[in-house]
Amino acid sequence: MWKLTKTIEIDAAHFLPAHPGKCKNLHGHRWRITFIVSARALNDQGMVVDFGELAELPRKFDHTCLNDHPAFKVVPSTAENMAAYLAKETLARFEFLDRVSVIVEETPGSEVMYCEDRV
Repeated sequence: MWKLTKTIEIDAAHFLPAHPGKCKNLHGHRWRITFIVSARALNDQGMVVDFGELAELPRKFDHTCLNDHPAFKVVPSTAENMAAYLAKETLARFEFLDRVSVIVEETPGSEVMYCEDRV
């Protein structure tokens, strides 16, 4: 089993309308996103996945308001939901991966991990 890790950082704003505290207001974070992907075989280029292609997935959120994206029209723009969204998108895009884990760090020391295996 091959395992690859890629970390990128983006800047994005969001707000949580149902939150009882200050997070209900528009605010921004420097989000740190780490992908941990596993595959039993390498692709035709001899890689688990191209690092650059993996980094493209969260870039659509960079310098935007997360609440404006279709992914967060039904669910809140939390770190938990971002991690789940990115994991599912990664499995959909790279069909040869067996497992994807995504760690989203909203602020230093506050992170969440979501894992999904290919069924």
